[in-house]
Amino acid sequence: MNHLTLTRCLALGLVATSASVAHGDGQSAAATDWVIDTSGTYLCQGYYSPPLVEGSVGDDLNAEAENTDYDGSDRVILTGNAFITRNDFQLEADRVSFLNSTGDGDADGSVKIRRPNTLLIGDTASVNVRTNAFDLKNSSFVTHQNRLRGESDFAIGAPNGDIRVVNGTITFCAPGVNSWDLQADQIYLNQSSGRGWANDVIVRVKEIPVFYTPALGFPLDDRRLTGFLFPSYSLGSTSGTEIVTPFYWNLAPNYDLLIQPRFMTARGTAIGLHGRYLFEDFSLFEAKTEQLPDDKVTGTDRHISQLTLASDPSKAVIWNMTYEDASDGTYQDDLNNFADLSDKQQLTSSIGATVRGDTWSAGWIADRVDVVDSTVTDSNTKFSRQPQLYWSWSDYGDVFNTYINGDITEFNRDISSNSSASEGRRFYSDSKTESPFSASYGSVTPAILAFPRWGESKVGTDTFENSYVTYGASLDSSLNFEKFGSNGALYELIPRAKLLIREPSKNPSDQVRFDTIATTADADDIAEAQRIDTASELFLDNPISGGDLVGDTRE
Repeated sequence: MNHLTLTRCLALGLVATSASVAHGDGQSAAATDWVIDTSGTYLCQGYYSPPLVEGSVGDDLNAEAENTDYDGSDRVILTGNAFITRNDFQLEADRVSFLNSTGDGDADGSVKIRRPNTLLIGDTASVNVRTNAFDLKNSSFVTHQNRLRGESDFAIGAPNGDIRVVNGTITFCAPGVNSWDLQADQIYLNQSSGRGWANDVIVRVKEIPVFYTPALGFPLDDRRLTGFLFPSYSLGSTSGTEIVTPFYWNLAPNYDLLIQPRFMTARGTAIGLHGRYLFEDFSLFEAKTEQLPDDKVTGTDRHISQLTLASDPSKAVIWNMTYEDASDGTYQDDLNNFADLSDKQQLTSSIGATVRGDTWSAGWIADRVDVVDSTVTDSNTKFSRQPQLYWSWSDYGDVFNTYINGDITEFNRDISSNSSASEGRRFYSDSKTESPFSASYGSVTPAILAFPRWGESKVGTDTFENSYVTYGASLDSSLNFEKFGSNGALYELIPRAKLLIREPSKNPSDQVRFDTIATTADADDIAEAQRIDTASELFLDNPISGGDLVGDTRE
C-alpha cells in the first residue's frame, strides 16, 4: 500500500495535526494514460493519450463479464472483468452488482471509471449505472485536457461530470513528478465552468508545506475566470514597501478588465487598468494606463498610457493604430512599464496598414514621436516617419530563390538646432538570390547580395545627398550529426559556418542615420551600429538595424 501523509499547518507554519491517506495498489490513473516523449516537443517530456470512450446508443445500458447472475427479481451481479457502458460513461471492475430498476449498485476490485477527458481508478465504489453518479474510495484520477491529476480518500462524481475530492491532493505536474501540489480537505472540480475550488488548502513544494489558505480558487482550463491574481511584495529604496494586488474581471467572452492597485509607502497609491475588447470582425482594442496622483517623492501627478486598435492578423489586409502618452521620462525607472510603452524618453504613436499576397506584401505607416524627457538633445531626437511605404517579395524556384525588400520614407523631427538634420527622405532595398543544396548530412547555400541606398537630408538651410550600392556574396553551410539514445531520444549536433563578403561602392560616412543606432558619422559609431549582440546575428547578411547603412566586412 502507498501511504501519503496530509499535514495541516497554521499560517505561521506550525504543524497542528496529520492524517494518512492510503490508495490502492497498482498503476495510478495518470500513469495509465501517460505517454513518455523525450523528443523535446512536450514541456513535461510526455502527454496524455486516453482511449476513445465508445458508449452505448442513447440511454441503453450495455454490460459484459465472465460470469453474469440475476436474482430473478431486480439485482444483476457481474463477476470477472465486469464492463458496463452507458452513453459516454464506462465502468470496469472485478465485480459489479446493481439494481436494474434504479441503477444503484456497488463495484469492487480494481475499479476504473472513464468519462470523456477523465479517468478515475480506485478500490471500491458506490455507483449508479443509470445516472453515472459514483462515490469512489481510495482513488487516483486525471483530467487529460487540462493535465490535472491527483489522489484522494474519496472521489464523488455527479451526473453532469463534476467531481468532488475529499481529503486529497492535486497537481498539474507530470506523473511521478511532485514539484508542487495542493492538499485540501475538499476540492471541487467543476468541468462545466472550468473552475476549481478548494477548502482548507496547503500549498506544498516537493511535498513540503509552504503556505496555508482557508480557500483557494483556480482554473481547470484556459477559460478566463474573475478573481484575484497572486499578489506581489517588494522593498525598494525610492518607493519603499510596495504591495501589488491585481484583480481580473471577466466581464464577457469578448471583453475583460485587469485592475491592479499598487500600494507604495514612499510614493502613495497607483492604480493600473488594462482593458480589452474583441469586435465581431476579430479586431482588438486595448487600453493600458497606470495613474499615480500626487507622487509623494516628486510632488506631481504621474501616469503612463497606451491605446491600440488592431485588425484580425490572419486577414490579407491588416491595419493597426497606437497612441502612447506619459507624464515624464523617468516613470518607468521609478515604477514600471505597465502600459508597455515603446521607449522611456521618446514615445511613438502610429497608424498603418499592410496588404499581403502569397509571395509579396506592401504597406504604409505614419507615426509621431513625442519627447517626454527634457534631457534628450536635438541630435538624439528620433525621426518620425511621415509616411513610410514598404514592400517585400520572394520567389522560390526549382534552382534559385530570390528575396527583395525595402522602403521609401519621408522623415521629420521637431528640433531647434541648425547643426543636425531636421528632415529628409530615404530609399533602401535589400536583394538576395541563392541556390540552396541540402542532403541528409548537411547543406550548402551560395548567394549573391545587393544593397542599394539613397538618402537626402536637410541641415539648417543646406541639403545633403548621398547614395551608394553595396555588393556582396555569401556561402552558408552546415553539417548534421545525429545519434539515437538508449531511451529513444534523438540527439543532434549541427555546426554551421558562413563566409560573407560585403563591400560598398564608396564610403557612406556622410549618410544621415534616420533609424539606425548610430546618430553621428565617426568610425566608433559605425562600429557600434555593426556590433553583433546575439549568436543569430552572426549569420545575417546585414547586421545593422534600420535601412540607412550596410555593414562592411573589411572593417
